[in-house]
Amino acid sequence: MIRREVMFRAGMMLVNEMEATAWNPGNLMVGIAIHKNPSVRMVKAVESAKDLLREVAVSDHKLRKMDRINDLQPLANIHNTLLQLGGLISLKQHFYEELQGIKLRLQELQRHMTDNIGQAVAEVHDFICFVTFVNLIHPQNCVLTSKSIKDAEILASKNSSPEALQAFVELRQVYDLQTPVPGYRLSKARELPAITRCAMEQWHKGYFSHAAATGIQVIPFQIIFGWWINYQRKFVSSSQEKITPIVQELINCAYTSEASEPKDKDEKLWMQEDKEAFKAVTNLAMSMTELCKNIPLPEHVKPNPQKEKQLPIYTQFKVEPHVPPIFQEFQKLVAQIYGLFEENSCSTFTIMTKAYYPKVENYLRFSEKDQTTSSVKHLSAATYFFSSLREVPVVVLINKNVGGVVPRKAEVPLLDAVSLAGVDPTIADEELLAEITCKNLPQVGMHFLVRYRGQSHQCPRN
Repeated sequence: MIRREVMFRAGMMLVNEMEATAWNPGNLMVGIAIHKNPSVRMVKAVESAKDLLREVAVSDHKLRKMDRINDLQPLANIHNTLLQLGGLISLKQHFYEELQGIKLRLQELQRHMTDNIGQAVAEVHDFICFVTFVNLIHPQNCVLTSKSIKDAEILASKNSSPEALQAFVELRQVYDLQTPVPGYRLSKARELPAITRCAMEQWHKGYFSHAAATGIQVIPFQIIFGWWINYQRKFVSSSQEKITPIVQELINCAYTSEASEPKDKDEKLWMQEDKEAFKAVTNLAMSMTELCKNIPLPEHVKPNPQKEKQLPIYTQFKVEPHVPPIFQEFQKLVAQIYGLFEENSCSTFTIMTKAYYPKVENYLRFSEKDQTTSSVKHLSAATYFFSSLREVPVVVLINKNVGGVVPRKAEVPLLDAVSLAGVDPTIADEELLAEITCKNLPQVGMHFLVRYRGQSHQCPRN
């Protein structure tokens, strides 16, 4: 009985790692952002499972006398899980290399542009998600009313994509800004770079035609584009129109840090960690192959994976020959990023159809839900990736206590430095900070709101 419990623990440890790798591509995006490879954790899980299996190892003579269902099939399940982990590691390694290639192509394109290319691709993605989910939660209605906003909130709450809730928050902001407030004016509407506006228009043309072919009516470009621009605006009073001196001083001292950029040695280390994870998985699997080759795996309902590669958004661009070549290359690059996430979603699901679980209801759940879940989570991972491209590491050198020793100069992100200065930024401050950091106005405002709430929580007032 103890042996079976140990095998169950080893199996669950590996299954949890398999599912975390397969169904949570955001783990990889976060790992890339902080230069911490998720494969390191996988190696630890495999080593722990190996130690557990070693504890309950028995001779071949005893093994042949054991119960095929309760003693042998768990071993076969573990072996099968290791094989799928190997496939997922190879897929993850390919995905990582392709994303790094995308970043290199973006750098090459940046040489021909004055505007920030990372901000441009991130804003195109933001617009695509906004349009897609606004049309889902606010269908066939070009006028925002209190009732339509309430209906949109209900529909957004029923949608499994986090992007739907985000679209609702942005749509409600547009609605709130429709009603003038005495003594306030709207902040200036942003003017997008031509390459960004062109990509949005070209995508919407294709999306509009695609929707029309399916009988769905969508909000015209000029209206939905105006909404998208307006959600990034705020009401401004006269007292909010001046730059705070300390914010200006911090901006004057700010510079772009190179510390957060991955070096060649970081990429080589990442790839080496992937190789070590693949080696750990395959070595343990190979050691079990002879033992498990004649053990029949349990019958189960095989999922039927869809063949089409599709995120829950329209990802095609109708690249027209009359637009400048650099605009065409930009749109192709955005479409290629989507293609990578779509391909990874489908390939992941295909690998997972080969996995075995001990209970048939898990296969039914897997077949009915997990492809949709994978698609939704890959969209969220894509959103994280696009957002990371717009991040400009603007920092300020300030004195910080490090490890309780004498304060020394350390790089602090510009927005954090403003927070540490105890400043309540004006809208004019936020607009300038947004321009420098390549964020939009709501993102900058949310940064200070979150920091303010965190500080208030830590130091409650009587």
